[in-house]
Amino acid sequence: MRKAIVVVIAVILFASPAMAQTVAQSNESKRSAGTMKLWIGIGALALGTLVAAKSSDTSTATSSLSTSQLVTGLVIAGAGGFLIWKGLQERKAASPSTTFGISAGKQSSGVFVRRSW
Repeated sequence: MRKAIVVVIAVILFASPAMAQTVAQSNESKRSAGTMKLWIGIGALALGTLVAAKSSDTSTATSSLSTSQLVTGLVIAGAGGFLIWKGLQERKAASPSTTFGISAGKQSSGVFVRRSW
């Protein structure tokens, strides 16, 4: 009985999806997801910067620093920066560019097409 349970769990954990099960995202949905990550990242970066800036409370008599608030703000800002980076990567992947060119010279000449993502 134990062997059967172990086999079933191993099959569930290590099963790979069949080729027909994978659904390719369209370029428009990748671009939309990238734009959403970009805006959320910008908001998180601004919020994290604001929280980190407010961690130091200065008044006329005393000055105190909240390290937990500073760390929280820096973590939020870091997560926002990561989301901005991922959003830009997704938007770039969704819009490839094609370059056409002509090369002319004495030793080599030709026409080339370069597609980059």
